[in-house]
Amino acid sequence: MKGEFENRLKSVIEEVQASPVPIILFIDETHTLIGAGGAAGGEGIWVLADDSGLCVDALNGAPGVRSARYSGTEGVRRDGANNEKLLRAMEDVADAERGAAFFCAIAVVHNGEVLFAVEGSVRGRILREADGVDGFGYDPLFFHAPSRTSFARLSAAEKAEVSHRGMAVGALRVRLAELLGPEATSA
Repeated sequence: MKGEFENRLKSVIEEVQASPVPIILFIDETHTLIGAGGAAGGEGIWVLADDSGLCVDALNGAPGVRSARYSGTEGVRRDGANNEKLLRAMEDVADAERGAAFFCAIAVVHNGEVLFAVEGSVRGRILREADGVDGFGYDPLFFHAPSRTSFARLSAAEKAEVSHRGMAVGALRVRLAELLGPEATSA
């Protein structure tokens, strides 16, 4: 997840890094605001924290904030185990009731103070079986109707345009431009 987040934020990161103030990228699966606040130790330090999750309507919002740890499995098998658990939980759920949304929150902290947080979300539905091999996490199970395919079949660039992280990064750019001036976030 860290690599994908950094790729999506690459231009923002480069612009902020050009600033004379030091930066820490804190990317973790902990609660975004708590994580960002905890990482902001030094004066003049900027911290970005990202947290994402999948919320499934038929499961009352689960796996939600526990998306990465849904199955309890760690390591390289985690994504597969999480997907298997989700498919089992959704086994008897009708197609019309398989709605879901990915959410992403990004917090910006400076000098230990949360300056702002932005969010992005995207609606879709949970498929009955995996479709596609790209991406990670729940991408093979998440069908995005406007794209007419699963997230796992989208290129990285296509996914960045429509994903929850892409939406959050877009909102981040707007807020940073408001805070630092438009020249700070021009591509």
